[in-house]
Amino acid sequence: MRISDLTPPEDVILDVNINDKSQALKLVAEELAIDRAVDPERVRAALAAREQLGSTGIGHGIALPRVCLPELDACRARFVRAMPPVGLNAVDGKPVVLVAISCLPKDKGTASELCQARSASSVSKIFRRIDGPATSALS
Repeated sequence: MRISDLTPPEDVILDVNINDKSQALKLVAEELAIDRAVDPERVRAALAAREQLGSTGIGHGIALPRVCLPELDACRARFVRAMPPVGLNAVDGKPVVLVAISCLPKDKGTASELCQARSASSVSKIFRRIDGPATSALS
């Protein structure tokens, strides 16, 4: 699946005036919930919980929030351009202009495990398990 498949023009929101992180999460939750049979408060709470783990502001004016929800049947995404830029506690301390939000369905497979991983070490363990046992080049 390509990014363009997830964000048709109706899922792009340009030049939104957002005052703070709370307002940003509420806006995004409401947008993701439109015609999706997902409670916007549930989406907002899930996004807020994700932000509690650490900012999704990756720097250079970009934020990439994402959540996994069991009630979804497919990936959902929105692209938001904030004007003026908004403070979202990005890792470089700069305000955010571009926000690409993804809301993913939970499944019982590897994607779900990766969505639930709480640390880089957990992700690494999942990848090692998928790769199987290491073999020595010398054997």
